[in-house]
Amino acid sequence: MSDKRIDTALLAQIIEGEAGGMGIPGMAAVAATLSKRIWQDGQDMARIAHEYYGRATPSPFAELLAMLIEGGELPASEYGFIYSREDVAAGGYPPADYVIMRDGGGPGRELHLYREWPVETLRKQRATIVATDEMTM
Repeated sequence: MSDKRIDTALLAQIIEGEAGGMGIPGMAAVAATLSKRIWQDGQDMARIAHEYYGRATPSPFAELLAMLIEGGELPASEYGFIYSREDVAAGGYPPADYVIMRDGGGPGRELHLYREWPVETLRKQRATIVATDEMTM
């Protein structure tokens, strides 16, 4: 990955846009998923830019997190996917592996973290249901 270019300005904008309203825990969670995708999964900036759509003028904390990502200085993360409560509801996703809540949770105050892409989890669940139904026929 060291030969790939990492756009720290874009990472900082994404961190702020995705979770600035969630404070430090939320921004750190987004940064951890970004770091996993870049360093552990080998994803490039084009894919990152496409899959994380939140953008905002970054705070100093978001800029610091982006620099830590660039340097590969964040701890390894098991969570590669993060969605708002609203995205989870709209996508019909299964319960998250971990949820970060601010002020008791609710709209705009929850981030749902997944180890596996929730769409893939849904596909596996549906395949299991179909297989079970076929076995009972």
